[in-house]
Amino acid sequence: MGPKRPPVPKVDQLEPAFQRATRSTARISRLEPLVFEPDVSTRLYRAILISPGALPTTVVLKYAVDGTSALRTEYVALRFLLEHASTGLGPRVYGYDQDVDLLVLEDLGPSVGRHLGSLLLEPNFREVEPALVAHMRALGHLHGTTLGAARSYGALAEEVGLAPISRHRVHRVVDDLRALPDRLVRAGFDGESVGPHVDILVRELENPGPFHCLTHGDGTFANGLLIDGQVRLFDFETAAPRHALIDGAFATTRYLHSVWAAELPLELRRRMESAYRVALEEHCEAARDDAQYQLAAEAGGAAWVAAQIAYIAEVIEVDQTWGLSSARARILSACGDFAERWPASPLSPRLNRLQDSLRQKWGNPSLSQYPAFSGVPLPG
Repeated sequence: MGPKRPPVPKVDQLEPAFQRATRSTARISRLEPLVFEPDVSTRLYRAILISPGALPTTVVLKYAVDGTSALRTEYVALRFLLEHASTGLGPRVYGYDQDVDLLVLEDLGPSVGRHLGSLLLEPNFREVEPALVAHMRALGHLHGTTLGAARSYGALAEEVGLAPISRHRVHRVVDDLRALPDRLVRAGFDGESVGPHVDILVRELENPGPFHCLTHGDGTFANGLLIDGQVRLFDFETAAPRHALIDGAFATTRYLHSVWAAELPLELRRRMESAYRVALEEHCEAARDDAQYQLAAEAGGAAWVAAQIAYIAEVIEVDQTWGLSSARARILSACGDFAERWPASPLSPRLNRLQDSLRQKWGNPSLSQYPAFSGVPLPG
């Protein structure tokens, strides 16, 4: 038997916080649980309202259960989008109560949208391919419409107060990239000679300049809904102003760092990256300059490869499965994906040799196949 689902809170437990958050007198008729994941610190409920006034008849309540969530961070990000960026990128935020750590959000589904992860688990390639391209287009528009966001975002964050930094890898990928030469040396490869190039990539990410924008931080298939052919992003708990290509590397190497990671056809990943760049170019002149964009893209891609390589010591003797694919398969794929995308990078020969060496020890573990592309259901 799986973990026991917690009981749905009684309406009177959350209604006062809901009314404070929305500054309304709307009443909650009932609560419906939406998602239960026992290892996360938040719960999601659909609230059906009585006399909603200016609110819709249903909203989503995101409720922290142990005090470790980043709902304040998500509130700041969504409020910033509401006030400063294009509409339709994420759910509308109706309010936040700090006393209870309760966020009130627009209800986007399931009657409204379809979860991208669920689409990938269905044998329906014709529908899923444009959805994944739309996902990257949404990230591009998020970044493009929030360029130069740091000052105004920082003022809003100071007003509300951000949650403590979570353990999510996005907060450490630049450090992982900085440590890459040493990790290559410890693995028995020439890492010192690539140190100067890695320094260039680290500087690019630490000084994003024209690519500085609000990033989602966890813009994976788990956090997208397909609505009328467009993707709406949600779950902004790791959002922050960063270099755009930390998110934008999703189609090249970032996709491997997710519980939903499985094999994506190369041609599809190329179309996804192209869609991202076109969307970003609408707002970002630097993205139209191929030299600037390629350096930025390589830096983002290298950071997420470095994040995978950081796990080698943990799985050198025994593999581990995380979500749909194993850690070893992710590491091997990350090395190969980077070398295929940036063959002229000084990093690529080292990553190819690392990949060959690990395959000699591990064999050739491969990523799982999405049913959307293979037509075969995943085991389990």
